[in-house]
Amino acid sequence: MTPQKTISIIGGGLSGALVLINLLRQQTATPLTIKWIEKTGEFGTGIAYSTDKDYHLLNVPANAMGLYHDRPTHFHEWLLQNGYQYSEHDYVPRKIYAGYIQEELTHYLKNNRNSMVHLLHGEVKDIESNHNGYWVILSNNKRFQSDEIVIATGNTIPLPPALRDMTYTQHPSYHNNPWEKANNQFIRRNDDILLIGTGLTTVDHLLDLYHQDHKGNIYALSRNGYIPFTHYPCSRHQQYPDYTHELIATSDISKIYSIIRQHIRKGIKAGIDWRIILDTIRPTLPKIWNSLPLEQKKQFHKRLHALWNVARHRIPVLCADIIHSMKEKKQLRILGGRIAEIRNTGNEFEVTYTSRKSGLQETIRVQKIINCSGPPFPAHDNSPLFKNLRERSMLCPDELGIGWNATADGRIMNREQEIITGLYTIGSGLKGILFESTALPELRQQAYALAQLINNTHAKVA
Repeated sequence: MTPQKTISIIGGGLSGALVLINLLRQQTATPLTIKWIEKTGEFGTGIAYSTDKDYHLLNVPANAMGLYHDRPTHFHEWLLQNGYQYSEHDYVPRKIYAGYIQEELTHYLKNNRNSMVHLLHGEVKDIESNHNGYWVILSNNKRFQSDEIVIATGNTIPLPPALRDMTYTQHPSYHNNPWEKANNQFIRRNDDILLIGTGLTTVDHLLDLYHQDHKGNIYALSRNGYIPFTHYPCSRHQQYPDYTHELIATSDISKIYSIIRQHIRKGIKAGIDWRIILDTIRPTLPKIWNSLPLEQKKQFHKRLHALWNVARHRIPVLCADIIHSMKEKKQLRILGGRIAEIRNTGNEFEVTYTSRKSGLQETIRVQKIINCSGPPFPAHDNSPLFKNLRERSMLCPDELGIGWNATADGRIMNREQEIITGLYTIGSGLKGILFESTALPELRQQAYALAQLINNTHAKVA
């Protein structure tokens, strides 16, 4: 009789949930023991969907947020079945989406007949290989055997700006974890606030401050000063021909950028929204990305990555209107530049930055700072697990130093480009390999393929 295999999934957010659901949804006659480990003890929602605010909305319409690669409209079907009156094109509160994830997880856990699933509250600090597979070692030094491991850790806390004087990080009015719910309790209504970063996390905080009727000045500062662009609902029925073949015919990032701009101009003349033209190439982005030589990929990350993020990862009109109104009232200022110094003067911070526009140093004074600069790349994450695995070369940065050295289907490789048997990753760990690897359309496809790979491996062994 073939012994039952153990699969460990590290990370309890959406990526881990998708892997678990797909393992159970596709399971073969070969039974599995699945251990799902999450340090917070909250499984399924992760950072993005743990909010309890009605105004924190999904950034993708309901009809595209299904958990299953073969049923992208499943979430909207679930909404209708549960009495919600949202249209397929609505941007639904993320807390409702969290309920959808939890219900789908519960369904597969209850109806699973062939595998044992254990949910473990704990932090994985290390993985050690042995002749039977791996030891998974927790922070309390407990360990258990696992044949295969999926690293699905998702987003982690931002790194503070690296300055000559880092004492500001010890001050109680500096908040390095932008997702900590207690942050809002320490903000007084008249505080002047600096949000470091201008991405989606900053948008969430701006919405919080608006709905709390905050009266103080708000500054949002990033290197480029780009706020995410807005979805344009009126364009949702438009289509534009795929022009991927033009993009992979060149290996120059500047030419790719020029081709995209040409198509945008052409589309606009024909009455087609530029967002549609950009989204047309989304399914083939990994193919375009992998057609580029390394130096061109580096050039993209240096020159165009920030612009791409704000153009691709857009926000609903309702959210954009609130931000626009805060800017019109002169309460909110969006700044572009690099922080040079953060100095605490007792009751406030003096923040000196070099303006992107003028090249001159300017200073703002605030009572609170929240670091919304976004999660570090996995290869820069110094959590105990990643630090230990890097030191032993079980995890090696990819050629861009962004995620992990791995195949496109998530199999982790060592420095010699050899596949490490039984070790996988998903999501942010593949960002350097696949380019787009953190949004649901990519994650659900990755999870499906990875579960298929794992299940097929065990079916063959059995």
